Amino acid sequence: MPRTLTLLLLLSSLAAPPCARAAPHARQTPAAASQQTTPQADEELEGARRLLAQGETTAAVAALKRIAERRKTDGDAWYYLALASTRAGKPKDARKAFERALKVRPDSAQARAGLAYALLLLDKPRDAEREAGRALASAPQQAEAHYVVAALRFREDKFSESLNAAEAALRASPEFHAALRLAADALINAHYDELLRQARRYPIGPGTGKDEVKLLTEKREITLAPFRSRMRDLAERIEAFAAARPGDPETATLREQASTLRIASHKPGERSPGDLHSAADVTTRAIITFKPEPGYSEEARRKNVQGNVRLRAVLGSDGSVRNIVAIKRLPNGLTEKSVEAARKIKFTPATIGGRPVSQVVVLEYNFNIY
Repeated sequence: MPRTLTLLLLLSSLAAPPCARAAPHARQTPAAASQQTTPQADEELEGARRLLAQGETTAAVAALKRIAERRKTDGDAWYYLALASTRAGKPKDARKAFERALKVRPDSAQARAGLAYALLLLDKPRDAEREAGRALASAPQQAEAHYVVAALRFREDKFSESLNAAEAALRASPEFHAALRLAADALINAHYDELLRQARRYPIGPGTGKDEVKLLTEKREITLAPFRSRMRDLAERIEAFAAARPGDPETATLREQASTLRIASHKPGERSPGDLHSAADVTTRAIITFKPEPGYSEEARRKNVQGNVRLRAVLGSDGSVRNIVAIKRLPNGLTEKSVEAARKIKFTPATIGGRPVSQVVVLEYNFNIY
């Protein structure tokens, strides 16, 4: 899902756009119904829709452009052209096509939500929020519009609000895997924010006695325990979702996300699943031998974005970098570039008694324009 979440969106990794799922023909408005269509024309549109469903995006865009230009008041043609353009990574074209679809069918919540998503990709958050709000005003169960709101709140680091919107999308459409991934990212980050708040509220210093540490930890857990429970529940849901779709290309990503939720759901000092260890637990720590720089995105350079991105990741016993979570983000693609760079890190795994094990680390990337 481009430029969100991805970590989400993300970060996310980006799955098929939320509005790129095939939708049934909407009921025609009088303006659309007034256009004469023939069985041959309907079959032509159906053929273009099949191309889109089969992943033949370029061919679908070309076919739908021809159809829409000939049938200028056909809401279906413009709507599917917009979906195909979104999937082809052409949000400007998608925006224009969604707007044409809405001229024909101004009450179409699907087209309105699609327009909101295209505006999100075009980095027009206010416009995206306005269109998502309009979609939800006419169709409160519009899953894609809830998703756009969730993505916007995630961009603003309002993770609890993002989580609520993502869950609303899932209530409306339980099979919406991009919303499921966004909910997981939002929940992990909401938990991390709460963890920092509780650490500031109940600080544990170097000289804190054992009994006092226990008391302060228990006080923290009053607030943190519900987050941990929700992460375990969501991990189970994602695992079940992935197990039901063994051939889906998203399955591996979903399973890793479930694993990340399970890791995050453990209390400090509690043994994590598998061979995962903190730096304090290992005999020899993981040694990074190659850490590529992420580089600037064109947009971030143009907007003079500077600062740090901080990631929490697992350096696996098998040499893989996994379970990456952004714990400090930057906008305009810099978080995503950091995640991509982290995936390419080379390292010598940590060991315990000579046996390779996985270690949790924090990675930091600095972005400065000189």
